[in-house]
Amino acid sequence: MTSIKNHISSLSIPCALKENLQKLTIDENYAFYFIFYSESNLLTLPTITIAGSGNVFEELINQDWVIHSVDLYNVIINLFDIDALIEYQLNSQKMYSHLNCQLDQLVFQAEEDHDGYLGLHFMKKTGKAYLEKTRKWLETRSKNHLNKLDEYITNIGDRDSNYVIIVNALKQLLKEVLIDFTTIFFPPFLMQMPSEEEVLKFLLKHSKILEKYDWPQTNTVRKYRFQKSNPPIQHLLYIINFDKQEEENNKYEITLLIDIIRVFISVFSTTLLYQYKEEYKKRTKQLKIYNIREEAKASVESWEETLENQVKETLKTFYRPKSVFLLSKKYFNIPLTDLNYERGIQLFIVVLTHKRTYQEIRQFNNAIAKKTKGRVKVTVLLQKESDWVKNLPEFFEFYKKYFTDQNLFYGNFFYINYKTA
Repeated sequence: MTSIKNHISSLSIPCALKENLQKLTIDENYAFYFIFYSESNLLTLPTITIAGSGNVFEELINQDWVIHSVDLYNVIINLFDIDALIEYQLNSQKMYSHLNCQLDQLVFQAEEDHDGYLGLHFMKKTGKAYLEKTRKWLETRSKNHLNKLDEYITNIGDRDSNYVIIVNALKQLLKEVLIDFTTIFFPPFLMQMPSEEEVLKFLLKHSKILEKYDWPQTNTVRKYRFQKSNPPIQHLLYIINFDKQEEENNKYEITLLIDIIRVFISVFSTTLLYQYKEEYKKRTKQLKIYNIREEAKASVESWEETLENQVKETLKTFYRPKSVFLLSKKYFNIPLTDLNYERGIQLFIVVLTHKRTYQEIRQFNNAIAKKTKGRVKVTVLLQKESDWVKNLPEFFEFYKKYFTDQNLFYGNFFYINYKTA
């Protein structure tokens, strides 16, 4: 898969995960468009988001390195269907992408902006309006959940004799709350949606908003206090799995369970809202700084990029290479008058191609000189694809040092299996 951006090697993640991601970028069987890497969100672990076409993800979602990414690498990996996402523009469906799928978090991009996704989902200059809509949505959802909870309690007289009815009602309400949490902590149209129990365990283990909170501490009616502590995992799991348990065994005080659910719902419109707003504002500032730097960089490099693009176009004509690596770049001055000059660049590239015809190198250089009006000089080293594996043991250190995604000038990152050396 040809890419216009690939910064995977620069990520602070285990080497094994980098290798799996790099393999993914050159595998023609997977049609995906973007990979995002986020450290600043509402979770205690970094998040990798892979966006692509759902029909080609069926095999990928069953691979161990994706399913067990948290256990293997301490990194969360989410795959979602970009085609479905583009069709929907609900405010709640943007909450995940605003924290995890922004331009400065983009570490891999295929050649094109797939159906304008980047334009649709990157933060605009409407932060206040968006946050206001988000606040209203969170508060409305929280209010609706609390009203349902009050209805359950009001309509049932003796709580102890109606224990099963009440806990089943709490279970249904907890499921509805977890659906809302899923909207925020998982990308919409996730390829493999987690169950309510999986979402609950995920939040309890990895969410910053639930790390410490004022939870009820004892099961003595009207005598417990709300104290700062870790979430009552066993109580929440008890509710969500209630139909799998015998009601006579391990019963909890019903008032305690009700208050735990009430606190859990309140977190949705208080702590979550506050932390989301803070993370959103921080992400907005980071993105603004990124955009300023990129604009400044683009103004300086525009002439250089134009010349390099002309070289790439000529490469397509002469070699149709799989990969081209830039080993060295130097600058030289072209005198125009006694006082003025313009800049030129000299490139040393390695071309991985299916053929190796050195007689074309002179023609290639002449074409480059003509196309760029003498502002680019190119030194070309041809590497035949069939010689790659044969030469790997002998030149492994050279390949490892220079044939990297950072030095990739054109085409695909040619993945090296380091274990074979």
